[in-house]
Amino acid sequence: MTTFQDSEIKVWGMFSWSTLDPLLSVDTTLNSTAYLNTVANHVHSFMAITFPYGDGHFQQDNAPCHRAPSVSNWSEEYQSDFNLLPWPAQSHGLNPMEHLWGEVERSLRSLETSPSNMTQFRAAIITFLSNDIINLLRPFQEEYRL
Repeated sequence: MTTFQDSEIKVWGMFSWSTLDPLLSVDTTLNSTAYLNTVANHVHSFMAITFPYGDGHFQQDNAPCHRAPSVSNWSEEYQSDFNLLPWPAQSHGLNPMEHLWGEVERSLRSLETSPSNMTQFRAAIITFLSNDIINLLRPFQEEYRL
């Protein structure tokens, strides 16, 4: 597999039992402003469409940008549209996305042609996650009854 020194790929996404919100490529560090912009533009519409009765749950970890006052205020404003699940401190093992990275690495290693630049690398990751994320997360969802 091709590696790119001093580079990283960041993606942001949401999923439910039956659907995946389109994954977004994130090109910046998610500070509270960038995170709030992402959440405001994607979470509310995803939750409203996927859970029209307001019975969906939104989970985020305790990253500093998630705990910012502006994000908390936004969450309170839309609390009737979905339930924001509390996140226990130091519980990275509960994050469903963390369980995917080994699968992503295996998928990238199995490609006939390795990505030769960051654009191809990012596209391969997003394609894999978009195609396989629901099947990969199903056992995790069943175990934790998400």
